[in-house]
Amino acid sequence: MNLDMTKIYKFQDDISAEALEELEKYSSLAIDTEGSGLQIPHRDKLSLVQFSSGNNDAYIIQPNRKNYKAPNIVKILKNKKITKIGHYLRYDISGLEYFLKCNVDGPIFDTKIASKLCRTYSQNHGLKDLVLEFCGKKLDKRLGSSDWNKNLNELTDAQLQYCSNDVIYLHKIKDELNK
Repeated sequence: MNLDMTKIYKFQDDISAEALEELEKYSSLAIDTEGSGLQIPHRDKLSLVQFSSGNNDAYIIQPNRKNYKAPNIVKILKNKKITKIGHYLRYDISGLEYFLKCNVDGPIFDTKIASKLCRTYSQNHGLKDLVLEFCGKKLDKRLGSSDWNKNLNELTDAQLQYCSNDVIYLHKIKDELNK
């Protein structure tokens, strides 16, 4: 699927062995999750996991919400050779570790924390602000409260683009913050 030139790959339950092999070639991967609400794991469920290699691609996985068995996702999360890049990773990591029953091994780069350390000239450290400043793109965050528990094939193109946007810019932001 191609939305605004972003290559989107969709997976049910777990990422495929072929996609795992491809993603393991990279030294860093952007990561994000969507949930049924903001109180993971106390009330809400992990609904989607997204990865990007930084090459305008998004791998969107809908885990099996009955058993959350996703050994290929776990392999990526535990791979110490891959830096996991995310924005406000505390939320994502807590949900991933709780539902997938694994530890997310570093290295980890949180763009929100890095922004607060580097961009002392601003009080705006949201992903939307960083994408605008460093990538020149205006993100529409209105779909954030979507029903992510629908069947993966029932998600609209706009919803798929929304969750892709949460990962496709993170490598560029990381590079800019490192400068």
